[in-house]
Amino acid sequence: SDFSLGSVYEMDENRFVIAGLVKSEDAMNPPNQEPPPENETFEQQAARKLRDYRGKVLIVDRTSKAVSFEYTTPDGSYASDAVVDDNGLVIAAESAFSSNTGRIVKIDEFGNIIWQIGSGVFSKINDVRSQHNGHVIVST
Repeated sequence: SDFSLGSVYEMDENRFVIAGLVKSEDAMNPPNQEPPPENETFEQQAARKLRDYRGKVLIVDRTSKAVSFEYTTPDGSYASDAVVDDNGLVIAAESAFSSNTGRIVKIDEFGNIIWQIGSGVFSKINDVRSQHNGHVIVST
């Protein structure tokens, strides 16, 4: 598959939670045919080359390969890590393609963000972990 891996964690003996990046076909966002500017910065180049990619968090069954959960990150960001907490909520680390920023979100079983922290607090996020007391540990 075209899935670029951020992380994989074994939830239980039958399921994995997977975070990463996947190419997305978006009819509302057709490919740009214009040549890149000559003085393009690294951040501009990253944003241009990754504009057709979206971050994903999946929960996948080991045997059947069935996807029981899918969350897509906002434009311009990717899922660098994800875990499931003791309450069954997915905790995802999202990092931006073109800036040194990230956020942590808690997502319910329907894909709704029910809690977040970020908005400039974090740089690129490497790892996120959930503790049994509900606290979240973040590594940048």
